[in-house]
Amino acid sequence: MAPKRESLDIARTAGVLREATRVLVFGTGLDESEKIPEGLDVATLQQLLPDIEVEKIVGNFTPFLGREPLPKEQCLPQLLPCDHTAKYRTYSGWCNNLQFPKYGNAFTGMRRLLDPAYGDGFDAPRTRARSGFDLPSARAISNSVHQDSPEFHVKFTHMLMQFGQILDHDMMHSPIARVYGSTDCEANQLRLFSQGKLNYTDLGFNKEALPQGNQERDCRSTLSSREKSNEQPGLTVVHTILLREHNRIASELRRVNNFWTDEQLYQEARRINVAKIQHVIFKEWLPVVLGCEAMSKYDLMPKKSGYFTGYDPHCDPAISQEMSTSAFRFGHTLIRSKFPRMNDIFKNMTDAIELKDHFGNPSPLYDHKVGHMESMLMGLVGAERCQI
Repeated sequence: MAPKRESLDIARTAGVLREATRVLVFGTGLDESEKIPEGLDVATLQQLLPDIEVEKIVGNFTPFLGREPLPKEQCLPQLLPCDHTAKYRTYSGWCNNLQFPKYGNAFTGMRRLLDPAYGDGFDAPRTRARSGFDLPSARAISNSVHQDSPEFHVKFTHMLMQFGQILDHDMMHSPIARVYGSTDCEANQLRLFSQGKLNYTDLGFNKEALPQGNQERDCRSTLSSREKSNEQPGLTVVHTILLREHNRIASELRRVNNFWTDEQLYQEARRINVAKIQHVIFKEWLPVVLGCEAMSKYDLMPKKSGYFTGYDPHCDPAISQEMSTSAFRFGHTLIRSKFPRMNDIFKNMTDAIELKDHFGNPSPLYDHKVGHMESMLMGLVGAERCQI
């Protein structure tokens, strides 16, 4: 579950710039001639600073990284002008929007729906309410509101939660990055470079699993586009399904187009797999979460024929802080503490997997005595999810 190297580079540079901004805002250690002129209070600076373009500084400020950053032209190429004839999307999302190529791009900042409200006006958490009274502990509120007394939904299964987690990780990064990576370097690491397939571990019996990761660091790790694929066993299962589906599509394409190159097979299988996931999201997952009325009101239902014509290039698809850290956390209320393992007639076949004991440990999925990951998958589609 480690952050990506590109993200760390940005975070470290941003940390340096934040501290520099703190010195400017509060004047700590500065001579009078170096301090910000009177009349520019913290509230005013809050309005001014976000409008200052610092991308060139953040992108090239390397002295505090302790090493040279990854070369952008190698892993994150940002070619201009955008090629409007390109058949396949980039891994990072660059040029997905031909007019605004950075929109929706990986490793870009989230946006805010509301202005920040820090305790010191800069970055400290608030400890007092606007009324002046002390704010209660966030932990106390969490324990009070979210008591562990689960009730199960009679209609929807645990897969609603699990697919939602896949979607959540996808939204906070780039399109289907969980399978293909979000940089060129990462994508190459995940490819087999043979027959258009993704790299995989052969479990035998024609069963493919995620490729093994750094075994010296962690014998239980798998190599996926994000190490978070190992966060918990249910997530690993769905990642594996997506990998298997890509390789299945690539095999079928090769069967009917045996003259295609590895690159053609890979890119076409990727394009089809991405489209299928998008359709599942809008046709099956969102209607359950939002309801058919909201889906119709905001024209979110897939068309039965033809193509969508309402694309707005001026719409910035960046995820908001509020969505990422608050609204989309509703999915946490759907999670069961135990993940059942079922056979092909949805009967429990062994003890359920205790979630608390298997964070970062997908090893039970590879135990053939309890049905490999297939029994976990049957449990996801056969067991009820928790009520919100």
